[in-house]
Amino acid sequence: MGTQHTRQICAPALLVVFAAFIAAITPASAYPLTRDQEERLRKFIPRTFDKLSRRESVHIIGLGDSVTEFYAHSDQSYDALRAYYGRFAHRLEREFFYTGGVRVVNPKGGTPEKHHDHRGPELTIQSMARGGRVALHALQRLTTDAFLYEPDLIIINYGINDALTQFPLEGYRKALEESVGLCKSKGVEVILMGCSAVLRSSGPTGIGMTRPYVSAARDVAREHGVLFADLGKAMVAGPGSEPGIEARLAIQKAVANVKAHFDHGPGVEDSLHPRESTHAMLGDALFDVLLNGEPVEEYALAGTCRQRGEGKFLVEFELLNRGSQPRIGYLCALNCGGWLAADNPYREFEIPAGESRKFEVEYALRESPDYPAQSAFERLPADATALPVPVLISDAEKTQLLELRAEKRPVAMVWKTGLQDEVRGIFSVGCTLVNTDESAVKGSYQVTWREQKIDGEFSLDAGQSKAMEFTFTLPSKDSVFRLRNSLNAALSIAGAQYLYKREIEATRNLSLKDKVSMARFDRYRPNAGAEEYTSTGERVAFQALADEKALYLLFDLPKGMRLIEGPEGGVAAIAEITIDARPAKQRRKFGFVERIKVEWGAVDGRGTVKGIKEANFGDGYDRLLDPAGITAELTTTPEGRRRFSVVIPRQYFYLHEWRLENPNSMLGLAAKIGFLAPGVGDRPPAFATGTRYVLSENRLGAVDPRSLTALELSNIGTDRWSVRLY
Repeated sequence: MGTQHTRQICAPALLVVFAAFIAAITPASAYPLTRDQEERLRKFIPRTFDKLSRRESVHIIGLGDSVTEFYAHSDQSYDALRAYYGRFAHRLEREFFYTGGVRVVNPKGGTPEKHHDHRGPELTIQSMARGGRVALHALQRLTTDAFLYEPDLIIINYGINDALTQFPLEGYRKALEESVGLCKSKGVEVILMGCSAVLRSSGPTGIGMTRPYVSAARDVAREHGVLFADLGKAMVAGPGSEPGIEARLAIQKAVANVKAHFDHGPGVEDSLHPRESTHAMLGDALFDVLLNGEPVEEYALAGTCRQRGEGKFLVEFELLNRGSQPRIGYLCALNCGGWLAADNPYREFEIPAGESRKFEVEYALRESPDYPAQSAFERLPADATALPVPVLISDAEKTQLLELRAEKRPVAMVWKTGLQDEVRGIFSVGCTLVNTDESAVKGSYQVTWREQKIDGEFSLDAGQSKAMEFTFTLPSKDSVFRLRNSLNAALSIAGAQYLYKREIEATRNLSLKDKVSMARFDRYRPNAGAEEYTSTGERVAFQALADEKALYLLFDLPKGMRLIEGPEGGVAAIAEITIDARPAKQRRKFGFVERIKVEWGAVDGRGTVKGIKEANFGDGYDRLLDPAGITAELTTTPEGRRRFSVVIPRQYFYLHEWRLENPNSMLGLAAKIGFLAPGVGDRPPAFATGTRYVLSENRLGAVDPRSLTALELSNIGTDRWSVRLY
């Protein structure tokens, strides 16, 4: 009787406790999903949705940079459960009632596997993100170890570092396309993210730095039918601005909400990494986009872009009020990536329901210490007929980001950028001339590279395009190894001049017999002239040798050059070496390679190889290679010159055919070396651009194999070139 009485009392109590547990982990919006929500899940993540519905194990991988890695200014750094995609996983876990919660696979830096020790079915997440990474780094993991963990869903988020380093927009787009393709080929579902917002200037316009990359990611997601979620737009969304104040002040007040996302406490300045509460908000926003789609925008933008003299661009656009009520507010024309900035970005507006208002904003080329204005002209996107222009809108209701695709008028030159291999004597660059105007266009053109000029005429009907090709001659002298020059195209239409500038770098293939001088990094700029093919006594000389056992890389210093001793006998020289050793069919095509870093002291002896990462010698290199197998040494030659050497065993290039004395058996190669410079005044010794030397340096990016010089594994030179158009 006593036992039965106890069970009658405890059973309701247990039900109360269990109900409380359910309420704690299940939000009001949990099952059942609406029909529209279920259709979205079946559209974008059908396989994952089926597993979620059955509460089967689901594994989610986060690929990205330090934001996805959850870099924070606290001891919670790298805790994937606190990152935006960890929050997203928690929302999935609650929605589909995984009583075991979310667990991290291979947590970083001693961070926890779980925050709560619940039992039952689990969702698992895994961080494959690393700080400083660009979109090409996705291929590093997707061609090596990512699929070994049998993920169901991969979230890909890059763009901040691509924008900060001005990685070509064309390469960013292609990297995302390749990544989505690899995932689909493995049956793994993908979510592409528009990267989180950054504040790269004292004013609001710096929010625009990453937005062209977000637009590109959105395009890739649309073309490949995968889910897209815009983290930057979610961060900017916030309270509106009251009417009747000055436009600049109104926008500054609106952007105060964005600045709050980077409030890490007193004494911490960081405009890249959002705080933890923002990660939670972004995870919720991602979950809401998955279930309900992106919020409907109350405005629409359409417009054009037209040159107005060298380095000036006029953007004309209409802002349409799609709502049923009149709207009063303000807009700010944000920076267009790292290329263009508005001269007067702030405007006020009052637009009746269903009507639009026209605006004109003049943009100028951006200049920075790293990228002068001339360089910004050449870095403008080359592969599209429209310029991606971000605009910030703040009305009485809310603040939001919009994207304007400004058609280039009256014509656009869409260039075929990238690498041309196996060039002998002459090369051609191609583009498509597109009439974006509403009427026929005719005119003349002049295209120049170095002292070579090509003139011609064209005529295009409205909407018509024409493929064009321009052929140039390379230097014939053996003394020239590398060239870096602007390609200038000038169009004359109805008395107006329109300029289109790109850049060409050409490097002659190296053979094993060649010893070449390296270029000083701070002087290797476009139009600086030809660089000597043979070494001189004033420069660092580089040579590559090979036999059946190894690849030997030699850096000879000018005679008498003194090395500066680092603090407490520390680092005096650092080399970065990049090698593409993929199979012949892949080599020097689009893909991924990683750098090897080597350090030496100032005294003769062994150097230190800092590590070998996944896909170090090209995507597909999936074995773990021991850096101890690579030897590095500083010696003094009998002639009294200091020599840095790096020896990489042949077996490390296990995917390469390695046919010595066959000039068609090649490696892609980049080599850089920097030296500690003496301190000035009270400043200690430091590494500086004036003491850094490069074999070549171009804008395709250090991890893009197409950026590398061709090394022929033969003592017989073939007089072949690699030509890159950026």
